[in-house]
This record gives sequence, structure tokens and C-alpha cells, in this order.
Amino acid sequence: MPHNIRAKLLLPLLSPKAKSLVSRVSARELDDVSTIKEFLLREFKLTHREYRVCFSAATRALDETHILFVSRLKNLFSI
Repeated sequence: MPHNIRAKLLLPLLSPKAKSLVSRVSARELDDVSTIKEFLLREFKLTHREYRVCFSAATRALDETHILFVSRLKNLFSI
């Protein structure tokens, strides 16, 4: 899938705080997913320790299947 389409699909899924931060990015930069990701990581100042805590504290929700939980863990691990 082209990166500019991925970026357009990503924007509606962001949290309200992330959307307000992304509004400061130029329109040209909004077409690149990696630019958006780097910008948000820099703004939220997420470190490897915070990611580790999120990964370690992850638990399966009652309405979540094991397959969805594993998928979510993989996503947390690959960030």
C-alpha cells in the first residue's frame, strides 16, 4: 500500500491529543507515515522504558480473543 494512503488512513485513528499535535505538521509531511511517527514519538517523548512497561503490563481484555491479544502484543513489541 502506498505510504501516502497509509498516512491518510492513519490520521482518523489517532487520539485527540495526537491529532492536535499533528495539526502543526505541514501538509507535505502528512503524506509520509514515518514522518508522522517520528514527529509523534518526539513530541510524546516516548522512551524504550515506557514501551517496555506497556508491553509488560499488557493483559488480555475480557472481550478480546487470544489471537487479537497476540497481535496487539506483536504490535507493542515491534514499535
